[in-house]
Amino acid sequence: MRNVRYSNAFMFRYSPREGTKSFKENDDVPEEEKIRRLNEIIHLQNKISTEENAKEIGKEVEILVEGTSKKRENEWLGKTKNYKLVIFDNSNKKTNIGDLINVEITKTTSATLFGQAKY
Repeated sequence: MRNVRYSNAFMFRYSPREGTKSFKENDDVPEEEKIRRLNEIIHLQNKISTEENAKEIGKEVEILVEGTSKKRENEWLGKTKNYKLVIFDNSNKKTNIGDLINVEITKTTSATLFGQAKY
């Protein structure tokens, strides 16, 4: 993870899966250790995602507008071609679902880019 620096990752604790070779093996890793390992990689991935997303600040990205934000009516959301979530202000109502627009990124979190629509 440190070398590849994924922009995001889906992480789960180990559990046996029927149909796999390991399904028949003895699971000798205590549950507490599985949780510790999962928390460790989640923490690492959040750090990497935060750092990678911060590199987008000041850049203009094209997004496909998907709809309104769950938190604020005037904020809308869309995704970049790399599936990064972008939240932007649409209080002027110039944008519609399905539009391709450019957004200048102004701040970020580990999971989300925030920006200003460029019309």
